[in-house]
Amino acid sequence: MIDRIMYWSLHDNNILCSFIGHTDSITSIDLSPADSTFVSCSKDCTTRVWEYEKKSCKIKISKSRAACFDNTGMILACLYIKDNKDQPGKKSTMQQVHLFNTENYEERPFSIFSIDEQDSTAEIKQMRFSPDGQLILLGSTENLILLIDSFDGKLRHKFTG
Repeated sequence: MIDRIMYWSLHDNNILCSFIGHTDSITSIDLSPADSTFVSCSKDCTTRVWEYEKKSCKIKISKSRAACFDNTGMILACLYIKDNKDQPGKKSTMQQVHLFNTENYEERPFSIFSIDEQDSTAEIKQMRFSPDGQLILLGSTENLILLIDSFDGKLRHKFTG
């Protein structure tokens, strides 16, 4: 199990820094195009935003298993897993996309979209913004890819196969 991120020098093949904090295997990493921060996701259901200069975790987001920056680095999208035990007859968890302003992670998300309203019971594992930032691509382990509008969360297309 690899629960740390290692920053390597390609020039001399040395580890420059290790980022430790996750308690289970890391599943994805995304670099901010705006600065030297990056985001990591783990099987421990946490997302962490790291600052390379400070060699530390800037914020930890619990109950999240996927995340990515938009092409400007101003928005961080996180896939949030919400307990749904209050509603009998429904799934025990609900998937939501939370959009954060990267200038102030401590604030609440400025937008939240429910994925389960897209007629999807698939467990979303990966997400990416389109190059123009208009869409978010959500990938699952069940041969399903959802393309949603990044402004209103509406389903634009569902790919299966």
